[in-house]
Parts: sequence; C-alpha cells; structure tokens
Amino acid sequence: MHRTKRIVAALLLALSLVIGASRHVAYADESIRYNTEYIYATTRGLAETKMHPALKVTLFPVTLVIDTLLLPFAALAGFVS
Repeated sequence: MHRTKRIVAALLLALSLVIGASRHVAYADESIRYNTEYIYATTRGLAETKMHPALKVTLFPVTLVIDTLLLPFAALAGFVS
C-alpha cells in the first residue's frame, strides 16, 4: 500500500515538473551579452600593474589558484552583470 502511494506521488511529481518546465520557453535576447571581465580578473589585474617583474612572477601562481577557485562564481557573475 505504501509502495503504491510512493510510486503515484513520484509519478505526479515528475509529471508536474515536466508540465511546468515545458510551459516556459526561453528566447535568446540579442541585447544580452556575456560579460567576461570577472573571469580571471585577479590574474589580469596583476598582469596590468606596474610592479617589478620578479614580484609578478611570484604572485602569478597565487592569483591563478584564487581565480580558479572563484571561477564558478565569476562565470555566474558574467550572466548577471
């Protein structure tokens, strides 16, 4: 009895998700563009500074690690901005 109720509930949930997802159609808006200024911004900023080259070389691995860790958030920020 409980198994039948679970199966019916799962089927109803799946059906509601399919119907709900198919109602909304996303159209591409030509005015919206992806912004890449947040991806590897720390590394790009370090490359553009007027720092001594020896200091830049030592900081590049650190900025690459930081930017790689923050990459998912930067990718999302490109859609938001």
